Amino acid sequence: MFESVEAMWSVLTPNRWALIRAMASKGPMSLRAVARLLGRDVKAVHADMHALLVNGVIDRTAAGFEFPYDRIHVEFDVQGKAA
Repeated sequence: MFESVEAMWSVLTPNRWALIRAMASKGPMSLRAVARLLGRDVKAVHADMHALLVNGVIDRTAAGFEFPYDRIHVEFDVQGKAA
């Protein structure tokens, strides 16, 4: 999904992780419902949801925004330079 660890961290910020956790297992939700749940400004939540949407982390349907996965598994390798 992400080309590099840096790209992943640029999308999956702490606020966006909180958003994902808040949406997990709740089904489709409106933007305002997510903002209320998080106690955050609608405009800021909209920007975070847009970033997650364009990166395939959440979906948007006629019923609202949804985190469609059971879980997120992150795995990456750290490799030193060859001598």
